Amino acid sequence: MAKNANVASIAVLKASSMRNHSLLPLSFVLALLSAFMAQAAQPGKFVTFLAGQKPGEGKTFACFTRTYDAVYLAAHPDQRVTAVRMLATVYSNLDYGYQLRLGVNVRDRPASLESVAECGNGKVRDRLDRAAVCAGIGGKVRLAIESRNVVQLSLPLDTDLWAPRPNQKSDIVQNAFAEDDKHFRLTRAPLSQCDDQALDAEEKALLDRDR
Repeated sequence: MAKNANVASIAVLKASSMRNHSLLPLSFVLALLSAFMAQAAQPGKFVTFLAGQKPGEGKTFACFTRTYDAVYLAAHPDQRVTAVRMLATVYSNLDYGYQLRLGVNVRDRPASLESVAECGNGKVRDRLDRAAVCAGIGGKVRLAIESRNVVQLSLPLDTDLWAPRPNQKSDIVQNAFAEDDKHFRLTRAPLSQCDDQALDAEEKALLDRDR
């Protein structure tokens, strides 16, 4: 962003120095400056598909879920996960990096567990034709866009999960996943279905508006 701003400043100075010779309009100079600044931080196609819209200023949310019924679980005895909720949160002030907040239900455990992954902050911008690689608790988390309303989430088996906030170190649950708890196909859902992943009351109220 600083590099673009410097280039824009140089362009303005050059334009100003040429004003007496070329009579360059000030409006053109300002438009040139705005064009350079507009290139500084724009959301890419991947994060726009993920959010379901072009992310705006501040936070933009998207919710993806899946619940497995008894028939499916009976056919997959090596899967412990019974439900997944993923709240993708895009931050404009982080150059449209995004966070995946995960809520997971597992067999024989009444309370849900949580985890988190940080994405979109690498040197290579995420692309639609390949999975994004995120930094997760316990290893690399991968997220692929299947369509505008479906994503593929891949988690390492040693992903650390913890009990809902407030968190204590002793709340960490290791080895919560079984052999079939690796890949999850999630579908876009109303934001209210991910409101358990809100960080505060303000976020929860915002998510609960979308039902």
